[in-house]
Amino acid sequence: GEVPFEVGALIAASVAIAWSLWAGLRSVAWTDALQALIMIVTSLILLFFVFYVWFGDFTRFTEMLASEHPELLRVPGSGWPFEKFLGLTLPWFFFALTNPQVSQRMFVPRGRSEFKSMVLGHAVFGLIYTVIVTLIGLAVRLIVPGLMKPDQAMPSLLALVPVPLALLVFVGIVSAAITTVDSILLTLSSMTARDLYGKTFKKRREELELLVGKMTIVIVACASFIFSLFRPGLIVELSVASSACLVSAAPALIDALTIKRGNSLSAGLSIAIGSGTAICLHLLGMRPLGQWPGVWGLIVSTVLFVGLSSVKSRRLLR
Repeated sequence: GEVPFEVGALIAASVAIAWSLWAGLRSVAWTDALQALIMIVTSLILLFFVFYVWFGDFTRFTEMLASEHPELLRVPGSGWPFEKFLGLTLPWFFFALTNPQVSQRMFVPRGRSEFKSMVLGHAVFGLIYTVIVTLIGLAVRLIVPGLMKPDQAMPSLLALVPVPLALLVFVGIVSAAITTVDSILLTLSSMTARDLYGKTFKKRREELELLVGKMTIVIVACASFIFSLFRPGLIVELSVASSACLVSAAPALIDALTIKRGNSLSAGLSIAIGSGTAICLHLLGMRPLGQWPGVWGLIVSTVLFVGLSSVKSRRLLR
């Protein structure tokens, strides 16, 4: 009665394509708000159910965790040297700024107050949800001992809870995944249609620009589907790897939003070379001085951006 992985991936890709082509950014924004509510509510219900059924209360949970897996309560923890912790968390620290599908939302609010509310809401939601999923993950370690694949933690837990609750949580997970994929597809299609096609062909037609955007959605979704069939690794490490390449844009973006000392040359070169450094190190499996590719990408891009901006500023002063 199980759905094959390939069939599930194909269904997900098809739904993402259909929703992106049909709905657009406005509908994705509404579904983002709705799925945030669904995610929080369903995850809290699951968390309280797990604590009540398997442990009785939170105190009993912490006692069992301290007794059976004390290494999980240490910072940074067993199997988590500081270099790994930094490599996994640093790209996410700049996630909202450097990931295009997220940073483009900065241009959506009508005014300063709406912008502040959006940023604060994003931060609070991220903190709450991080605490929830961390507690659920620790609980699964006690409930399902010997779990070899971390990505199987949630499926293993949902197999043990009542079907109605499992379906509610599953709806929350799927809604989050689909809206995230749609945001990425719409962003990439917009960048291709506006920034590449639009800048290359000055006398462009709006119909052709729209067609280029739609074709981009289909091509990227199909490529992602094919990539998923290889099952290359842990979801979290794949997410970090993609964010590690994008984190090189942080120095230029921070400068653009604050002191505005940079220029197009320093921004372009720092992003290109920094991202290239992260990509090369990731493909070669190299971690100089034990630091992950994202860390080196940020270091290289920061040094280049500051250096090139300083040279340009000195020339202007002369």
